[in-house]
Amino acid sequence: MASDEFSQAKANIDSAVTDFNAGLINNDVLEAVKIANSYTSDYEKRRVGLGIQDLRGLYLSAIYENQKSIGFVETINGKTNNADVWQGQISYAFSNSMIKGMYG
Repeated sequence: MASDEFSQAKANIDSAVTDFNAGLINNDVLEAVKIANSYTSDYEKRRVGLGIQDLRGLYLSAIYENQKSIGFVETINGKTNNADVWQGQISYAFSNSMIKGMYG
C-alpha cells in the first residue's frame, strides 16, 4: 500500500474519532469509518509448526499462529482486531499419490 493511502486512511479514522468525541457522530458511524479503513492495519505474526512423518507414509502436522494488530485500527465494533489461528493436518502417501485432510 502506498504511504499516501495509509496516511489518508489514518486521517479519516482520526477525524472520525475527533467527531465522535465532540458528539458530532454516533458510534455506528465511527465503527463504519474504522471498517472502511481497517485494511491498512499492519500485523505482527508469530507462527509455530510441528510435523511428524511415519516411514510408512503417514504424516501428522499442526500449525499455530498468533496475529496482533499493530496498526491504528485495533478494535472494530468493540472486538479486538487480533486472532489466534490453528490448523491440524493428516496425510497418507502411497505410490505417487497423497491423500490429505486439514481442519482449522
